[in-house]
Amino acid sequence: MLGLWLLQQLFYALLVSEGSGAAWAAHAGGFLAGAAAALVLKHFRVEGQVINPAIEREISVQQPPALEEGMASPARGELEAARQALSTALAEDPPNPDTHLAIWQSFVNEKRGAEGARHLQAVIDHELLAASISWPWNIGGSCVATPVPEARRRPAGALRPGWRPPTPKPGSRSCVP
Repeated sequence: MLGLWLLQQLFYALLVSEGSGAAWAAHAGGFLAGAAAALVLKHFRVEGQVINPAIEREISVQQPPALEEGMASPARGELEAARQALSTALAEDPPNPDTHLAIWQSFVNEKRGAEGARHLQAVIDHELLAASISWPWNIGGSCVATPVPEARRRPAGALRPGWRPPTPKPGSRSCVP
């Protein structure tokens, strides 16, 4: 299809009178220059050697090697090796929620979830401090998510049994069942 388009551009460039065929010739010339540039890039493998790695660096999630090892070890049945690698990852980056979550999961895998609860608490604290929560309210017949500033300032350990979210405005009901 592009070949036909190129032939059309060249045909009209030659068909029309002098001066008015410049636009048609420019289209054909731009197409040929672009094709030549693409062939040069392909010949020197610029896309695979330069462009793709740059894109991958931008979009890939890079975890510390110790965390990667700690997450891969349980699949091989190496629970102690996983715990050691995760401890190394935690020492390298203490606030990393992925590391805390992996440590908690390792305790859960060993049926000792309560022992790893402080790591789950660290993940919850991280999420609360990142202000990523909101509380849905039923206001005027529709649910509206509003921030809960008190919860953002309180670490998960302070959310004791009996803690309740702020009371909704009079006449409205919470959207949470």
